[in-house]
Amino acid sequence: QHHVMLAVGEGGGFLYDPAFDAWTSAAPNQDRQAASLNVLGNGKVLAAGGGAPTSTAEVFDPQSGQWSPVASMTVPRSNHGAATLANGTILVVSEAGVPSEIYDAAANSWTTVLPAPIQPHRWGQVLRLGTGKVLAPGVDTSPDPDTEVFDPVSSSWATVGTNEVRQGGTLTLLQTGEALHA
Repeated sequence: QHHVMLAVGEGGGFLYDPAFDAWTSAAPNQDRQAASLNVLGNGKVLAAGGGAPTSTAEVFDPQSGQWSPVASMTVPRSNHGAATLANGTILVVSEAGVPSEIYDAAANSWTTVLPAPIQPHRWGQVLRLGTGKVLAPGVDTSPDPDTEVFDPVSSSWATVGTNEVRQGGTLTLLQTGEALHA
């Protein structure tokens, strides 16, 4: 059974059930405006950061319909990007010079990724490619908004070109393997 989750700040958000074409309220959670929301390898949903910003995180269990607190990130974040890696862990990326972090649900722990990216990556504009690498375009508030790619195998960042991400834009993986930014 597949559902769509819409998290909307304090209150828990809503679940959409396509089989019944209906929305239902989700259990209450912490204020998660401007948080990341990603499906973990175990099918649960990680909500990280958001709000003022915060370093807290919690997991939504679709089986029980409840939120549970999990280990906090080492850095408070809001308006950050996050991507589910091929192994089911979550990469969280935000400001230039601030190390990214990877959340492992099995260990309930965050691992710092060094070195830090050189560009700010915000507004959810982080995308796992078919290669398993993660594309993270720079933002238009940067003087030189280079796009970076994170390689989870080598745990390293590489600059691959320039493409400005504007607030409110989208980044989508096409069936061809290319990434569309609009």
